[in-house]
Amino acid sequence: MDLLDIGRICAACNQQDFLPILCLHCSLSFCGQHINAHHCHPTHQSHLPSPPIASIVRCASCNDPSVISCSRCQRPYCPHHRHPNDHTCSSKPSPTPAKNQAARDLLAAHFPSTSRTANKNAAKKPAVKNQKLELMKMRHRALAADPKLQSSTMSAQQRSFVKVQINDGPEKIFWLEKTVIAGKAFDLLANQMGIPASNFDHYRLCKKSDQQLVALQNDLVFADQVADGDSIIL
Repeated sequence: MDLLDIGRICAACNQQDFLPILCLHCSLSFCGQHINAHHCHPTHQSHLPSPPIASIVRCASCNDPSVISCSRCQRPYCPHHRHPNDHTCSSKPSPTPAKNQAARDLLAAHFPSTSRTANKNAAKKPAVKNQKLELMKMRHRALAADPKLQSSTMSAQQRSFVKVQINDGPEKIFWLEKTVIAGKAFDLLANQMGIPASNFDHYRLCKKSDQQLVALQNDLVFADQVADGDSIIL
């Protein structure tokens, strides 16, 4: 299609206009500059076929034909004024941090349980992070409870890492195979802590749980009764 086939020739300046405007009085087509500045003759009838009358949307800044809406205020603008910074944009600003805090305070006042839950969850995050960091340190410091496995290449997922002490004595960190039975774990840990075999009957394998001691069952798997990082008392 030839460009001359698009639009109309302005009846005043004879320039091709791609968005011609039809004068309702003389039925001639004009460009935007001459639609309101021509010598109109209402009795004159154009021999050219009249284009369909269309509603022309004008730019809110310069009154030029508009083809774009602002993404923020949704008002029509020409390509030169389409960006929010290129016109007086009336969009609402984002809530300020102070308003956000005010909203949270209002929520806490009306729904205290929700607020407490949110604060509690926020407090848990540092605790969980600290636990993971502590466990990483334990893995680096831990010694094999079974001397035969000291140079083992067993992965960390196959090991149980625990802190061991006799009553209130010094604490040591050991690792054991996750498949070891608790009775065998007791023998290994007691030897590592320097307890003579003749005195084994005077000790028992226990773990700290909520400031209490829970005795482990010797015939069950050690890893099924303790978690990584637990404190074991002999």
